[in-house]
Formats: sequence, C-alpha cells, structure tokens
Amino acid sequence: MTAIAVNMGDGRERKVALSHTQFPNGGGWSFFICPQCGMRTRKLRLTEDGRLVCRRCDGLLYRCQQHDKETRIAHLRALLYGSPARLKRGGQKPRRVPMDRRRALESALRRLLIRQRQERLERIKSLRRAMT
Repeated sequence: MTAIAVNMGDGRERKVALSHTQFPNGGGWSFFICPQCGMRTRKLRLTEDGRLVCRRCDGLLYRCQQHDKETRIAHLRALLYGSPARLKRGGQKPRRVPMDRRRALESALRRLLIRQRQERLERIKSLRRAMT
C-alpha cells in the first residue's frame, strides 16, 4: 500500500502517502509521509486550519529542545538537590533528596512543563486567529 485515504469528519477526504521499512527479521514499520514537508513520521496532526502536518511543520518541539543543555541540567539539579547557594556549613554539599520527594519534584516539573507548553500553544492559536 502506498497511500491511504483519511476521512476528515466533515465529509472531506485527504490522501496521505505511506512508506514502509522492512526489517531483515521479517518485521517492519509503516510511516506516514507528511504532506507539508515530505518527511516520514509516525503521527500526523490536524491543525486548526484543516491541514495534516507532522510535529516539525506544526512547530512543536521536544521538551529537551526548549532550552540549552546547561540550563536544563542546572534547573533539574536545583530542583532535585537544592541550589548551590544553600551549601551547609563547612562547604559540604546538601544531602540528596529522598526518592519519594524526588518523584514528587519530578512530577511537579513535568506538570510545569506541560502547563508551559499549553500556554505556548494558546499564544500560538491566538496569534493565528489575529492573523486571519
């Protein structure tokens, strides 16, 4: 199969190209071909203006792409181990955070990043509405 028809729900139908990679052991993966850029992708997104695009064409980034590596590491260390400014007397490093507290901090960080992403997407949507 080289293409598939996607029903858009409002009576329209879009044709999307497919690509298949065959593995030597007999298995394989199928991919959509993004109609916008031609890249292979596992998921296509439906934009507000009715286009089917991959995450790159939609402008979405992975969490690790939002900040440079040093900033991410410093932020996580500050959350998990305490800030470097809070050293104990004698120059000793603060004790590590217990695992249950660490899990709570990691989930709080995850929620924060999700909330920031949602706010960014809302800003993008409002800008797109303003442009039309």
